[in-house]
Amino acid sequence: MRSLRIEDGRIWSGHFIFVRDAGTLSDAKFLEALELRGYKPDSEPRFPLRYAHIMRASDWSGYADDWYYTAYNSGAIGDAVSRLSCNYEVLRLAIGDADQSFEFYHFVDGKLRRGFHFNDYAGKHSVLLDSGSPLKCECAFELGSDPWSFLCAVTDDFGIDCQAMVKDISSYSRPYKRRWRLFTE
Repeated sequence: MRSLRIEDGRIWSGHFIFVRDAGTLSDAKFLEALELRGYKPDSEPRFPLRYAHIMRASDWSGYADDWYYTAYNSGAIGDAVSRLSCNYEVLRLAIGDADQSFEFYHFVDGKLRRGFHFNDYAGKHSVLLDSGSPLKCECAFELGSDPWSFLCAVTDDFGIDCQAMVKDISSYSRPYKRRWRLFTE
């Protein structure tokens, strides 16, 4: 199965991190800043590899997580984003893999300027975080509906041209390491 999926001119992933770096972060430095080590260039990573896609458009660089949500599930990603936000404007977005949950966080000068986290676990809706002034696009969104178009509107509000980003994608992968062993007699 291919890892790169582009839908409606945008790369599809469950987790994105966008950094307004004006092109100063190389791919290697971006991956290192996210504490993703051991990734090598790979023109077409496939499952079960862990992979990362780095995208660029105007003054924004973007990271798209793999289908395993490797970065999202790492214990280090929150601190990594916090450190990045001390030097760059950062937008982090995530969407649930099996429900309508979503979250987004906008950081400037190391501080959370806007954060919103909607949880749709087992059909029970709850807002886990609603911090800062709402974005313009938020007034048109209905909680519990498909969040993909909303998260696209969030990136648009920040001037992140995700459709241009799909024209400049570099892919990386690292081998999948099993965490269990089969014992035979």
